[in-house]
Amino acid sequence: MRSFLSICAKAFVGSLPALFLVLVVEGILRWGGWGERCNVPLNSVFWVCDPVLGFRASPYFEQLGVKLNRLGLRGPDPTREKRGEVQVLALGDSCTFGILPDPKTVLSAPYPELLARRGAERWGEGRLQVINAGVPGYSTLQALLLLRSKLRSLRPDLVTVRFGWNDHFAGGRLAQLSYREPVSPVLLLAEDWLLTTELYAFARRLGMELTYRNSSETAPPRPPTSWQPSVPLPEYEHYLRRLAQVARSRGAQVWFITAPDALSLPGQLARFESLPPGAPARRALFFNGHKSFQELLEVHEMYREATRRVAKELGVLLIDAALAYQGYNPKELFDDSDVVHPLLLGHQIEAGLLLDQLVASGSTAKKGGLNG
Repeated sequence: MRSFLSICAKAFVGSLPALFLVLVVEGILRWGGWGERCNVPLNSVFWVCDPVLGFRASPYFEQLGVKLNRLGLRGPDPTREKRGEVQVLALGDSCTFGILPDPKTVLSAPYPELLARRGAERWGEGRLQVINAGVPGYSTLQALLLLRSKLRSLRPDLVTVRFGWNDHFAGGRLAQLSYREPVSPVLLLAEDWLLTTELYAFARRLGMELTYRNSSETAPPRPPTSWQPSVPLPEYEHYLRRLAQVARSRGAQVWFITAPDALSLPGQLARFESLPPGAPARRALFFNGHKSFQELLEVHEMYREATRRVAKELGVLLIDAALAYQGYNPKELFDDSDVVHPLLLGHQIEAGLLLDQLVASGSTAKKGGLNG
């Protein structure tokens, strides 16, 4: 026994120089921020390279009047300084971020911001904080990585999850820049620890840059000739479960939101199918390998049904925004050039649905916060 303890002590002492070196390098990388930057061009003004997430929102959005905070998300830096404040984390894609059909236009107040405003009107300023964690182009996989990395220090009371489009869209090169989550619990635990270090991000940065330099692909990828999702349906369901698991492990309630579309609204499928070949709305078909809007709708409904199915399986509250859209004028919900991104009315509907559920469930009262 003494011999074993002696060996362990010698091993520990012998590892101290290496441990000290690692800590010094980690400190230098944190000081310089070198793990956060990578030099892989994405041929887009909307994104810049990110070593862990593949890509993140570009400072380009600031030119459109959108402020990005220290986490690279839309809005001010999140805080929990006010007693009795309830914090909602809204995970999502460009629909949550607030992109409009015109790529040079963003909503001044998408549904997370509208929810915060309505909360202030009902309960007073500073009682409800809503963090807009929607990132254009993100899928459930990247949302999970975001939750496990940059958002790991947050302890929201509620996490809303609104995805679907980018999971079944063909991500091409952008999807390849991200990675798949480990299946092994041991590797997953190790990755959770590694995600807290700057060394890991720096190593991934070097790997991405080396892969890019050695790549023979210099031209942008060609549009697919057939549909191939970035996140296959079984993986989509898995990442929904993992998002709920991680959020709940931090003490948060979880609500899923279905992603509405223009095609399932009364009379709209036939109208979009009749559009001429060069119509802007057809880009959703061209860049994702779909032959018709009918095919796109069928695929999107598969992912939407998966959202409903996983919500029921996990006992997660479902906000069925897609169903709620059915009672409104389709032309006030979506522009003729876009079947994905809702107009202001859609965001108002979703903010209203979320506020109604906050009031009805009384879920925020448990922390001394809002009580409808």
